[in-house]
Amino acid sequence: MNCRKLVLTIIFLLCGGIAFSQSDNNSLVSALNQITNDTRKRTELLVFVKNLLEHDGISFYEELPYEYHGVDYAYAVNGKYLFVFEKSYGGAGSSYEDTKSYIIDTELKRLIQTRNLFTDLANSSFQRLIIEYLSQQENFDMVDQSDLRKSIIGTVFSLFYVRNAVGFQWDKGSVSAKTFGAYRIIIPYSKLQNYLTPIGKEVFK
Repeated sequence: MNCRKLVLTIIFLLCGGIAFSQSDNNSLVSALNQITNDTRKRTELLVFVKNLLEHDGISFYEELPYEYHGVDYAYAVNGKYLFVFEKSYGGAGSSYEDTKSYIIDTELKRLIQTRNLFTDLANSSFQRLIIEYLSQQENFDMVDQSDLRKSIIGTVFSLFYVRNAVGFQWDKGSVSAKTFGAYRIIIPYSKLQNYLTPIGKEVFK
C-alpha cells in the first residue's frame, strides 16, 4: 500500500549547529519579518526568494514504498542579508544527503556568489586556517588534502551563518569517503576577516 507523508519543518541555527523541529510553513516569512516591516517590500522579497529556491523554500518529506526523499531549509538573518541553508536527502537502495547555501542581499534582491566573499580562495594561509579547524574534527585523517584544496578553490562547500562566526560544511563524499560523513566547522569572524572581501565583511560582521 502506497504511503505518502508530507511533513513541514523549519530549521534553527543554534549555538553553531543545525537543529530540526516540526512547525508550519511560516519560517521564511518569519525571517523576512526580521528584515522589513514594509508589507509590499516583504511580499516582493517572498516572491524573489521562492523563485530562487527549489520547492518554494518549504521543507517536505515524502515516503514511497521503496524510497524516500526530503528537503529541509534553515533561514537566518544578519542585517539586510538572508541566509538560506538547504539540505536534500533521501534513499532508494543507498542514501544521499546534499547541502547548498544561498546568501541574498534583500535590498538589491541579488544572490551573492560564494567566491565574491573571499579575497583569494587559493591563498595558502586561508587554506591552512580551514585545515586548522577541520583537523579538530573526527575522521580528519581520512580527508583527502588534494580534494580539500580543490573544493576550497572551487567553492564546493556550503556556508551557514553563526553570530560572530562563519560556518562551513563539506558534504559526504566531497573530501573523503561517504562513510565518514559530512565535515562541519565554525571559524570566528575575527580569525577570518583578513580573508574576506569588503562585501564578505559586511555579510558576516
